[in-house]
Amino acid sequence: MQTENETEWFVPDSSVEVRQGDLLVARSLQTGQVEELCLVITADCDISKGKFGRQLACLRVLPIDRYIRTIWAAKKLEKLQKNEYAKLRGQIAKWHTLSLGSESSITVAAAADWVKREESEAICNVLQVPNNERKKFTAVLTAFRSASAALEAHVEQDKLTQFAAYKGCDSK
Repeated sequence: MQTENETEWFVPDSSVEVRQGDLLVARSLQTGQVEELCLVITADCDISKGKFGRQLACLRVLPIDRYIRTIWAAKKLEKLQKNEYAKLRGQIAKWHTLSLGSESSITVAAAADWVKREESEAICNVLQVPNNERKKFTAVLTAFRSASAALEAHVEQDKLTQFAAYKGCDSK
């Protein structure tokens, strides 16, 4: 998205009335491409009587590809991360509870931080995960670590790319 100094709003001649339902257009000064579209939602009666103050009420119109790459993907990524973090916490809390002999109070953030900074074998040793369960538990830790690394590697890219990278590595 460009800044205000890089775009200009098309302003119709003052003799042309703006009405509810009109589209307002902003174009890039460099390319002339349409950067922003806004649909006027201020009521015609308010416009004709000057009851809208200094600004019209508008809805931003997004092309479907921009919506998917930003808003939709951001929501999906947030939900996926929340679920994966909760699953990770559940797996760690299970073994933590068994090793403590009482309910684990480990938080989601603490579990995630631990997995990111410690090797799987060390975590298994601390939690006293039985040898016959270590492969499965280690796979969960590795998948989480891989998904987190993939997300970090794509941090400068759009949310759809981040979502795809994270989803490609999640623990299924």
